[in-house]
Amino acid sequence: MRSLASFAASNLLSLSLSEQQNHVPNQKIEHPLRCSDMKSIRTVPSHASKTARRRRRSVLARASSEEEPTARNNDSNARRFLVVNYHRQESDYDGFGLHVWGDVKKPTEWDEPLFPTSSMEEKDHHPQFETFKVELDGTNSKIVSVLLHKGEEEDVRAESMKVPSGEEDVEIFLVSGYREIWQDKPDLEKLPKGDIGSQRAILLDKRLVALPRDFNGVKDDEETSVVAVELYSSKSGSLKATADGVESEDPEDGDVQQAILSRVDEGSIDVAVKEKFPAVFNEKCFAFYEIGESAVPDAKMKALLKTQLAVGTKKIVDGSKKSEPLDACGLQVHGALDAFYSYDGPLGCTFTDEIVVVTLWAPSAIQVDFLLFDSPDFSLPKDELEMMFDSSNGTWVIHGRRKELYQMYYNFRVTVFHPRENKVMTSIASDPYARSLAADGRRVHIFDVENDASAKPEGWETFTKPSMNHICEGGIYELHVRDFSALDDSVPEEARGKYNAFSCDEGRGVRHLKKLSQHGLSHVHLLPTYDFGSVPERLENQKSLSSADISGMEALESDSEFQQTLTSKIASEDNFNWGYDPVHYGVPEGSYSTNPNGPTRILEYREMVKSLSEKMNLRLIVDVVYNHTLSSGPTDVNSVLDKIVPGYYHRRNFRGDYEASTCCNNTASEHYMFDRLIVDDLVHWAKDYKVDGFRFDLMGHIMLKTMLKAKAKLESLTLEKDGIDGSKLYLYGEGWDYAEVVQNRVGVNASQMNLANTGIGSFNDRVREGAVGGTPFGDPREQGFATGLLDRANMAQGNDDVSRKYRMMEDGEKIIAAFAGNLREYVFTNRHGVETQLKNAAYENSNVAYAGEPKETVNYVSAHDNETLFDCIALRASSEHTTLCDRVRMNRVCTSIVALSQGVPFFHAGDELLRSKSLDRDSYDSGDWFNRLDFSGETHNFGVGMPPRSKNEGRYDLIRPFLANADENKPSKEEILAQTDYFCELLSIRSSSKLFALETFKDIQNRVSFFNRGNNQIPGLLVYVIDDGLEKQKICENFERIVVCINATSRDIENYAEKAFQRHVRNSLTSTNASSKILELHPAQGAICNDAETLSRVKISRGDDINDVDDISLTIPALSTIVLVKKRY
Repeated sequence: MRSLASFAASNLLSLSLSEQQNHVPNQKIEHPLRCSDMKSIRTVPSHASKTARRRRRSVLARASSEEEPTARNNDSNARRFLVVNYHRQESDYDGFGLHVWGDVKKPTEWDEPLFPTSSMEEKDHHPQFETFKVELDGTNSKIVSVLLHKGEEEDVRAESMKVPSGEEDVEIFLVSGYREIWQDKPDLEKLPKGDIGSQRAILLDKRLVALPRDFNGVKDDEETSVVAVELYSSKSGSLKATADGVESEDPEDGDVQQAILSRVDEGSIDVAVKEKFPAVFNEKCFAFYEIGESAVPDAKMKALLKTQLAVGTKKIVDGSKKSEPLDACGLQVHGALDAFYSYDGPLGCTFTDEIVVVTLWAPSAIQVDFLLFDSPDFSLPKDELEMMFDSSNGTWVIHGRRKELYQMYYNFRVTVFHPRENKVMTSIASDPYARSLAADGRRVHIFDVENDASAKPEGWETFTKPSMNHICEGGIYELHVRDFSALDDSVPEEARGKYNAFSCDEGRGVRHLKKLSQHGLSHVHLLPTYDFGSVPERLENQKSLSSADISGMEALESDSEFQQTLTSKIASEDNFNWGYDPVHYGVPEGSYSTNPNGPTRILEYREMVKSLSEKMNLRLIVDVVYNHTLSSGPTDVNSVLDKIVPGYYHRRNFRGDYEASTCCNNTASEHYMFDRLIVDDLVHWAKDYKVDGFRFDLMGHIMLKTMLKAKAKLESLTLEKDGIDGSKLYLYGEGWDYAEVVQNRVGVNASQMNLANTGIGSFNDRVREGAVGGTPFGDPREQGFATGLLDRANMAQGNDDVSRKYRMMEDGEKIIAAFAGNLREYVFTNRHGVETQLKNAAYENSNVAYAGEPKETVNYVSAHDNETLFDCIALRASSEHTTLCDRVRMNRVCTSIVALSQGVPFFHAGDELLRSKSLDRDSYDSGDWFNRLDFSGETHNFGVGMPPRSKNEGRYDLIRPFLANADENKPSKEEILAQTDYFCELLSIRSSSKLFALETFKDIQNRVSFFNRGNNQIPGLLVYVIDDGLEKQKICENFERIVVCINATSRDIENYAEKAFQRHVRNSLTSTNASSKILELHPAQGAICNDAETLSRVKISRGDDINDVDDISLTIPALSTIVLVKKRY
């Protein structure tokens, strides 16, 4: 028999990562992005659709749009098929279908797989197989993947197969339970009894083994006395399953059997083990066995962890010494590594005046060598030294004189069994605890980051951070380092796109941030600035568009595809990427430095932090990505963790495969040493770089205990001892709950529903849905409360006025939830006139609101993911009745919702500039051209060409008409600058009163009220009141009351005179002075942004009789947010 297994594996290695990821099946996801039916869907959500965006740029192999037709034209019109023959034991095929993706005529949806098409002739030819026919997309060489499944039950898969060119059909054979891919029909009687490459067994602690219940020989009804469960080991990694049992291909291994395991009753297992592996125990799909301590004492067990391990079952025949092999598989060992080797001592480089010590935790490694270099470049090692292993804690250690090692470079050479390759391999590895690097992270630099003064700007130890009382004051501004200055000619050329741009006093970006800070902005959040692998750090390896290219692109039509063709050609090698591709967590990214070798990047990063603080009065939050790594495996240059302790740092499923629901190489914070790495890394950034907070990418994939441990450790930092006040640090992130971590499957995770009363914030996607409309992976035309749903509906909304009115009120309740800090237990009156908690907003048990305290809610309507706010509104408010002026006003309304809500306001850089990315829905790799951010207002990026095909081609027919009419859809410089003024006005209003930054649930419940509620409400009007009057402890020096009115309709709402509102503003007055105004415009409204025409239509009517509650009415202009106050006299 000729096997395709090696054929498929070798071809998979030849694929670029982008090709591999484009050929993975849609993930099974449950998440609360749209607070409706929590149904499992088969698309990766955009907040988890970093799947598509986070790619290893250095190995991308994209074809341009000009090249794609050529490939298609080479195909003939002949129909050609991949014929998949599938065998299951006992012919149990009912319900199993074939999921198909890749270069096929029609990829399948998960819920609509292919079913067998076996003809009588085919059944006669292969009587023990069911046959599926997959039509290929032409006759050229193809990459195809298939997966057999029955609903959520997955069986055998064949991924990224390279089907050769030709006109004949290609036939393969798959057998349930085997990873092998056969080109010739296998002899089912001689199949191996098991698959060692599938690590289906799990070593949960030092000796407890979990075996799947469908493993031959472990079913509950099996007589355990006639089945032996055995442990096997190979030092050379040469185990294989055969028809005769588990054997080694290496004669030096000798007898590979190590022990016979005994069955363990689940009730006797330690509670701590059950808590560590909830999925194993809750899903009731495992039986449990123990490796006896007398047969395998601790010392021997530790030695076995450095070998290939497998478990097999044998049936004892008639009480004789003869046995019949039943099954076998590999063994995952992360539980045992934690049980034997959890370690809290020094890691990486530690320094004394005389000595440098390098420590690496690698308990499963067979040998580790220390490779010393005197250069960051591609020189041979100066020295190669064997490191010493400490069997008590799993570390490898080497010492050297500081004067001989300092400022040198090193790597490790690690020999270890790698479960992904199922063999012992030797890899050149970096240090997970690196603190300084050579360019592109190729070598670790020996440098004392904490104490070496050469990497500290003047005054680093003594400068003070801007004062901050509470995180709910001010606001967070999300920014990308390169966007900030890459195309800014007011910044010296050598500093553009670099950390140094933040120190350029005359740079437009610096002046812009100063202006926002002066009006109340408190924090800048930078997209990833750790060492990532998606941009070449050496200048000579970076490609860029020529000035001639740029001039030509500027002259093209606004809906031309040529701009995206040019940018896509260099996308894998230019100097732009968002950076969600972590390689070394603890070192600043080198492409943002003027010199990526050695400590320059450290110095320049610190200068940036200091400049933000001293020059712009801003605190810094950094984006951290601990949910995945860019790479894994033993060979890729960007693989770090997985070369050192293979299979440990990454989360693996019950087959032993690495989970990839975050995009690739999911990490496992439930494992002790990765949990520790996260906490150590956060403390390092806080102490050594004085950052003020952390934004966690896909935080729901991190365990809550890790987040709480990190929070406690950070809060313990003090100015006196550590140089930073840990009590002022803020942690928040994407609390989406989906894929393998959903509903606490692998442990209680840091998802939205688990964060109440932890003090950790999460993004409030509900207010984005309510204000803008839809979800990032739905119809981009779906309108919301502030984008014309009620009375400027586009064609996609239908003609049902009643339905739109109902949706308008539902979306309004999502905004009300944000106004009240998204507090799940806050009591309000819903649209039906019923008092209920906010967790029931929009509909019963919606969980729209999930927070326990206001700081746990981060309100936003746009972020780096998906289209900009301006582009979102352009796609939705596209009716012929909506003008550009109206869309600008919608932008203001959306921004005001964020700015005036309780909780933490979060803005995407450019919200205040009407920023566009030419309708690009995912600009992670779209280059400077589509990501341009112009603080001057001179240019606007709407209509700079069709956005890149890779993420937008499926919507080209929808978006082309918008871009073709760029002149009608692009704002002027005056409109852009007016929007900036309006944004500053909102910041000033928020910072004018602590009433907009209430700190506790109790304060919000007692002080915040909503009107225009119930069945008879005026649709499109929100009335939000914050009180500081009678019976309230005074917290605002300026105002007794603030009233926020939002009119999202296209007409002025005149004479709003609801009696409940009238009584409220009358009865809670502290002054009955007839000459004082009950309500008036906030003094900042109209003081910065000249909007006299709108404000002139605001009317506040009242009579002279203080007891006449019916004598107060308001007129609120169309598409406006009006803030009224009762001044304190």
